[in-house]
Amino acid sequence: MAFSLLKLIHFISIIVIFFSLALNAAVIKSSMTLEDLKNLWRVQAVFWLSLGITCLCGIILLFFVGKPSQYYSNNPLFTAKLIAFVSVILLTFPIMTFLSKARKSPNGRFQAPRIIRLATKAVFLPLVIALLLATLVARGIGLQ
Repeated sequence: MAFSLLKLIHFISIIVIFFSLALNAAVIKSSMTLEDLKNLWRVQAVFWLSLGITCLCGIILLFFVGKPSQYYSNNPLFTAKLIAFVSVILLTFPIMTFLSKARKSPNGRFQAPRIIRLATKAVFLPLVIALLLATLVARGIGLQ
């Protein structure tokens, strides 16, 4: 029961990560207003919350519920999945830095640099790679 519930929460939070990233990529423009910035902060809050839930459920599934941790830790694809997932987190830091600086700006209009707009789209690549690797690892592919 706990395994199924945790897997469901894990999957739902991954779906929320995708939708929040897609919304973030759609909303961020070269020129934004204060209202756009507030909306981006809300989307980022949902993203970070679902990212935390995904990590927490993943850790619980890894160490406490389900298959033994050796099933995952002995698989090199699992390590690659973790690296891809950490790169998702690292790619979102420039976006958060920009939003923090723009929030402190006194005027009502903000210019999003091109690198920030590219970073919002670039996050999808390691996330998709992490999901594909997670599927392979769950099926036992990559075990020696």
